[in-house]
Amino acid sequence: MYKKILSQHKPLINGQDGLGRLSILFSSFMVILLYWRWMFPGAITWGDWWFYGDGSLSDMAGSMWGSGLGGYQIIGASLQPLISLTGFLYRAFHWSYPVIERVICFLPLVLFFVFSPWYLAATLGCSRFAIAAAILVFNLNTIMVMNTAVTTLSLATAFGPFVLAVFIKLLDKPEVKNAFLFGILASLQMIYDIRIAYIYFLFCGLYLAYLILLEPAKYLLKLPKILLILLVSALIITLLHAFWIIPLFFARVDAGG
Repeated sequence: MYKKILSQHKPLINGQDGLGRLSILFSSFMVILLYWRWMFPGAITWGDWWFYGDGSLSDMAGSMWGSGLGGYQIIGASLQPLISLTGFLYRAFHWSYPVIERVICFLPLVLFFVFSPWYLAATLGCSRFAIAAAILVFNLNTIMVMNTAVTTLSLATAFGPFVLAVFIKLLDKPEVKNAFLFGILASLQMIYDIRIAYIYFLFCGLYLAYLILLEPAKYLLKLPKILLILLVSALIITLLHAFWIIPLFFARVDAGG
């Protein structure tokens, strides 16, 4: 489906393709300019950004299986892999927290801020000018979230368009390999922030409903296969998040926000 849309967005005049590429380069440069302070040493500590000293970093490790969820709320339970990775990088390489936060948070954020809206816009068949605009608009809107939200929420937000684009491709080709890819990417987004992942799951459902209304003869026929493939994705997500889903049913956990 998206390939048909893509074929409708061929350059109208000679040179537009080159200008489109320049537009994408310009928008990517503007993203880096927006987050220029992340490129330099020092901790990012304003707002709700995390900051940990060496003593805290040395104690960071996933402990759900040994002690249950304890005081963890559901919205924080999925962060255990990220917390464990932070502790591992400190213990194994003696990296300071400003270095760790750039490696696992801020530099991936800059990458996702460019790649994620680009990939979604390209999947929908947008022209290069539209892709450049999508990158800029997405970032100029996201920067407002960045000033108040924790780092992992921003990661989940930046990752969202990529997840949605993979879901669109899964609907176009409901195959097991696409189900695995969607399941893994959705699981990663859930690690960053479950709440944002739920919102994008809703987007995915609404998009499927839109396609059924748009082309009922085609998608109602494919619906059983699509649902079966989505069941594979759901199984992958459940297995990858078993570290908190299983304790959820066997230990006391605060389900509040």
